Amino acid sequence: MERYIKKPFSFLLVVVFCLIVISGCARVSSVDVSSDETIDGTLAVEETTTATADEIAETTDEVATTTESATKDAGEVAATTNAATSGKQTDKTNSVTAASNIAAKPAGVIDVKNLTVGDAWAARNPSNYKTFLQTSYEKSVMANPGNSDRVAAVFKKLDKMTSGTVSIGFLGGSITWGSAGGSGNVVYSELVTNWLQSLYPHLTFNAVNVSVPGTGSDYACFRVDGQLLPSNPDIVFIEYAVNDSDSEYSEETYESLCRKVLNSKQKPAVIALEMSRNYGHDTSINRYDIPCIHHNDAISSWENEWYLSMTTDGIHPNKLGQEFLADMLVKYLAEVCNNRAQNKTPNYTLPAPVTRSRYEDAGFLRGVAYGNIPAYVPPVMTGDWGERTFDKFYDNLGHWVCRDYGTIEFKVTAGLIYLQISTNMDIANHGGYARIYVDNVEIPGGTNAYSIGSRLIPLVDDGVKREHTIRLVYDSEPGQTLSIGGIMYAQR
Repeated sequence: MERYIKKPFSFLLVVVFCLIVISGCARVSSVDVSSDETIDGTLAVEETTTATADEIAETTDEVATTTESATKDAGEVAATTNAATSGKQTDKTNSVTAASNIAAKPAGVIDVKNLTVGDAWAARNPSNYKTFLQTSYEKSVMANPGNSDRVAAVFKKLDKMTSGTVSIGFLGGSITWGSAGGSGNVVYSELVTNWLQSLYPHLTFNAVNVSVPGTGSDYACFRVDGQLLPSNPDIVFIEYAVNDSDSEYSEETYESLCRKVLNSKQKPAVIALEMSRNYGHDTSINRYDIPCIHHNDAISSWENEWYLSMTTDGIHPNKLGQEFLADMLVKYLAEVCNNRAQNKTPNYTLPAPVTRSRYEDAGFLRGVAYGNIPAYVPPVMTGDWGERTFDKFYDNLGHWVCRDYGTIEFKVTAGLIYLQISTNMDIANHGGYARIYVDNVEIPGGTNAYSIGSRLIPLVDDGVKREHTIRLVYDSEPGQTLSIGGIMYAQR
């Protein structure tokens, strides 16, 4: 043993040989051998040793191969996983990029101070227009900013839209309709809507302008359900500071109109526009925290030549005036758009009304169906009475008309009932006349008793819901045209 210790290589061979023998014995003992078999132990050990060594070598090679294969497979799996992950990330990135390209937000911060629309002022090129405009904006808008949460909510909604149509509503009289707009009949409603379109070019913006010259907020109360709200406007501009009167009646109809619009299905933002007069609207504007442009506040500091350059009669804005209104409105919208992230979720619950607000459920009965305004069950007509649509009427709706003789009779169930007398250049020059009876009691003045603003004649005003019979008897010389625009009713 000592010599083996002195010769390490020989010692190792002995150790390996002993291990092989032990392994071979273990392998032989594990084989089921019959008692009659004669096995030479030495040969068996050598053969077993050889076989075992070969198998160990093969097993080692297989393990190495398997390990190499596994390593290769692992690499392939890793590569595949990385490729898949990279692919998904790329797809996701591409998808997000594509979506962001579609639902693009207004790029950067809008330069409110230098923001203008239209081309009339540019052609006129007043060096100090932008200064006057900014001063006017600060006086007319920033002094009465109201709550902008609903307006901001509209911009947040637009930011998320990838396609679709957006309606912007406009209610008013001749100013919003576009009287005295000048060459090209420029109207602030179109300029404002076009500016919004430029911010979100992937969407389609529609200006739904249902304004009617010579009418006030009372007339709007009766027809807004049928002519504007079905378009689901996101923003509604209301302008009635010229045709409304300084009375409790106008204060009530204006509040009723604001509440109808604010409480409608779309829960739109409302922006008020006060012009050269301001009749009792501040109560509702302050009550509901409505953003408002006070035109009087804007022009009070202007030199007369500036003011006169924007109007033809001191009331109706011309092309320059319409652009001035649009400029102030888009400045306000841009201001809200820039700061929309700071706004809270709107509180859509309204406080209790200040007035009786009896016109919130107001409706309109017309001779011919129009939009969501249904045609009334035909009244009982005799003589020359019949239905007709006048193309020259601003609202181009159906009317009941008489030019000779006869009667027309309606049955209406409501607590408030008004009769609208239609006016038109063809009629105003030779308007007919009729006596009016409510439940067989004659109304003094007949069809000449309408208000100047909306041509409405109050027939029932007791607020008690019950059926009433309304009868008109034509009482003019033959050939004089009398046109009934519709029956307005509330508390129904």
